[in-house]
Amino acid sequence: MNKTSLFALVATASIVLFSGCDKKQTLYVYNWAEYIEPEIIEQFEQENNCKVSIDNFDSNEAMLAKLLAGGTGYDVVFPTSYIVNSMKQHDLLARIDKSKLPNVVINFDRNYERFLENKDFEWSVPYAFGMTGIAWRNDKVEFPTNLSWTVLANNKFKRICLLDDIREMIGIGLKVNGFSVNSTNRVEHEKALNTILAWKKNAIKLDNVQYRTELVSAQIYISLGYNSDVLQVKDESPDVPIEFKIPVEGSTCCFDEIVILKNGNVELAHKFIDFLYRTDIAAKNCKFICSAIPNSGMKRLMDKDDLENELMFPTDEILNKLEMTCDLGDGIELWNDTWDRFKATK
Repeated sequence: MNKTSLFALVATASIVLFSGCDKKQTLYVYNWAEYIEPEIIEQFEQENNCKVSIDNFDSNEAMLAKLLAGGTGYDVVFPTSYIVNSMKQHDLLARIDKSKLPNVVINFDRNYERFLENKDFEWSVPYAFGMTGIAWRNDKVEFPTNLSWTVLANNKFKRICLLDDIREMIGIGLKVNGFSVNSTNRVEHEKALNTILAWKKNAIKLDNVQYRTELVSAQIYISLGYNSDVLQVKDESPDVPIEFKIPVEGSTCCFDEIVILKNGNVELAHKFIDFLYRTDIAAKNCKFICSAIPNSGMKRLMDKDDLENELMFPTDEILNKLEMTCDLGDGIELWNDTWDRFKATK
């Protein structure tokens, strides 16, 4: 072999060697839009010499359908709690190893334990706690102190938006009538359907996203909504008088959770979950997503105004009025039938 050939061989080997060293792992995340602070993603990438790629979904049902249709390649997913069991039954999930999550074990806020289906974190870890209530422009609408869901059926209130969400609408209709938000009783569903159809008569639209900006622009005056959405709007448009309240009858609540997919990068996924439960990271993320993160340790890093904000940190009085949306099993067929009838009625 001549010197030129030998040099070329060594150079090629060096390129291959150093290219392999420079190649970073990528963590593939499937999450709701704008639901994690971008700066902490950059920090995780730097601390773990990796890259994070994030795709977004707009409903749990769409997310699950994509995964079941072969949309693999994700490592970490952020489903709402009620659909985690379905993901497990479809053999999509890897078992969580708590020994690799010391921050989760130390910092999880046990005040939220009552709402967990998966209390031992075997298949999922809680990410953020949300609740559904009524948001309104208080310069356009005057509500009583003891706000009731029944105001939605009052003809004097106009420009109302309802959520385009099967679990929220039917669940709240059930709650108003004194039933569980997870009922699979047909008689109870009939009563709930009649209730939410009365609301629909006064509504100008069903929507899960645009209601936030339309409250700001006063295209709508009243909307069912999520506490985190309203907090974001109030933060972005502090001069717009928007209020939010859980009505006296109570409402639905949920956890968005973190799961690891069965064929994902399990090691890096565990590092990511535990990173999110670090107190400094959780505090920063909480302020960005404007939702209660069940991390007791982060509270010492939060501003007093944040800690006293009932939309971010609900009081026991509020928590006691909430009921978690849970997996319905075969009962989902009744729910789908009720929802189809609701959507079809003008």
